[in-house]
Amino acid sequence: MTLSIFFLQKDTVKKQESSLLWGILGGGFGLYGYLPALVNTNQLRVLIHKKNQPFLESRSDLTKYIPYVEFVGRLDDIFTADSLVFSVLPGIQEEIVRQLGSDKKYKKIVLEKPLSLSPSSSDDVLEKAIALADSVRVGYSFVDSYWGNLVREKNILKMPGEYQINWMFLAHHFRLNPSSWKIRHDMGGGVLRFYGIQLLAYLASIGEADVEYSKVFNDKNQNATRWHASFKIINGARVIVCLDTNSRVECFDFYSLEGESKFKFNVPSPFFFEKAEETQDKRISVLEKVLESLDLNNAPYYGFYRRVNKLWSDLEKVTVWEVCD
Repeated sequence: MTLSIFFLQKDTVKKQESSLLWGILGGGFGLYGYLPALVNTNQLRVLIHKKNQPFLESRSDLTKYIPYVEFVGRLDDIFTADSLVFSVLPGIQEEIVRQLGSDKKYKKIVLEKPLSLSPSSSDDVLEKAIALADSVRVGYSFVDSYWGNLVREKNILKMPGEYQINWMFLAHHFRLNPSSWKIRHDMGGGVLRFYGIQLLAYLASIGEADVEYSKVFNDKNQNATRWHASFKIINGARVIVCLDTNSRVECFDFYSLEGESKFKFNVPSPFFFEKAEETQDKRISVLEKVLESLDLNNAPYYGFYRRVNKLWSDLEKVTVWEVCD
């Protein structure tokens, strides 16, 4: 019987350890996403490399978090923390996790998605992290989003039916940084491994799923920009996915394909309804839920993460690549 990670009993909640010393590996989303989430959930002592100090001081939305930060001069100093947040490239995350020794046991570890460069090594990264810490979570943010909770609470995908998800946007690297690793499939980026993994994780959070077909479309520059796929939730619904990361139209649609629409969800982006302070990232409230879940029973989460890895592996085995104009 598959355990659900979303209806845990209250007695699974452990006492929150607000005195933990956290370390954030990397910058970017670790600073404007996880740092506010850590402070907001009373994890108030955070180690960050001093090279990131100018970035924090330059952002008016982040300066208020500086009093909770201790800037360290060496990257190795971050590993002295009780708990770690990874905000680094998939290849670097994989390398660090593999190199961490068993002489130190961490309280909590939060990993970035994708777990590694490819599905073939994602299981190893996950299992090594689990061995290193009392509790591990992966930043699959769709799972705790407003729409994700809405679909799950209505049990929509656990019943027979056909649904489609359209996710269209213009990715940052297409606008401003065409040389970014996030465009590179072989580096854990691209439409499938960096963006599509969020949808894979959501489907895996519902239960076991089979891949019916998967196709990735490259543009003339060999950049993987679009992905179409179909999945069948075991004993549940069929879900068609259309993801376009180089679109001039921005939308996130989730709707029934059967006759009169039984369900329709249409917003500009997946995190449209998340609450956030002005100028702050809307994903912060979702990250807070990820952090709070670290105090819950691990077993359902670890089962969920293993399902994601399997679905990811199954998907890439059948994915067809096609060049489009």
